[in-house]
Amino acid sequence: MDLDEILHEVGANGKYQTLMLWFVFLPAHLTFGCHAFSQLFMTWTPDHWCQIPELAAANLSEHLIRHLTIPPESTGTGYSRCTMYRLDYSIRTDHNTIILKEPNTNWTNVTCTSGWIYNTSGNWDRDTAVTKVCLLFVL
Repeated sequence: MDLDEILHEVGANGKYQTLMLWFVFLPAHLTFGCHAFSQLFMTWTPDHWCQIPELAAANLSEHLIRHLTIPPESTGTGYSRCTMYRLDYSIRTDHNTIILKEPNTNWTNVTCTSGWIYNTSGNWDRDTAVTKVCLLFVL
């Protein structure tokens, strides 16, 4: 007995098979696309850079803080995401005004010591899996 004969016995394309297709299998598969692509949005890494707590009280723009404290990427496409200049930033500020004028590219680079700041200026959600996990490792 081959497969064609078995299908003929159970009903090759009868009412039961059609109902199973429309009411069980297709609705179950509609959610697979959501699960497959949800990882793209949950694990999206926003633009980020090292946090410098000593400069939080200084009345400086975010762009100026990045320019003075974060080294540029070797490709020249922006600022580093994981390193900062090794300086004592508490003595670089004087009464909430900054003494630094321009960064010196010969300064030593170190990895982030106080966590990261995430760029949330776009329309993206502020809470992603990446921001939550990175915050847990810093605390």
